[in-house]
Amino acid sequence: MAVADGVRPGRLNKAHKGHGHLPGAVRGKHSLSITRNQILGKKVYNPDAGLVGEVSDLGFPIGEGQPTLIVTGADGNVMELPWSSVGAAKDVVLMKDQVDPSKFRRTAQASAPAAASTAPQAEPAPGAKKFCTSCGKPLTWIPQYKRWYCYGEKKYM
Repeated sequence: MAVADGVRPGRLNKAHKGHGHLPGAVRGKHSLSITRNQILGKKVYNPDAGLVGEVSDLGFPIGEGQPTLIVTGADGNVMELPWSSVGAAKDVVLMKDQVDPSKFRRTAQASAPAAASTAPQAEPAPGAKKFCTSCGKPLTWIPQYKRWYCYGEKKYM
């Protein structure tokens, strides 16, 4: 059994107690991971501290091994930035290299779901039924948020 830095695998000595991991982070073999829920809504900054936008979703390009950040700029431009270009991510996302938001254009396809998912909706009539346009399962009305929710897709409609 190898001992590195005075710590046996799977155990923490008194000096390391309480410092074995960050709350909510997933510890990999050589790095810390961040979950989708932890990164959504985080502000994205260039290395010079200029605001790029806010993480609105993650993308998984077909045939590629790296996920992408879907970032919505203050002007509504939607950017898809490769995960490999992220320098750090915790309270905010810091890019390794400068990103020019003006090079990205607004796309109705990318911005429409965000607008629809955040707007409160009128309360449905008793017994009203709606179905998810993605998976076809019945939606559930959540009165607290005044929105329909799909348990199959795990998102508001």
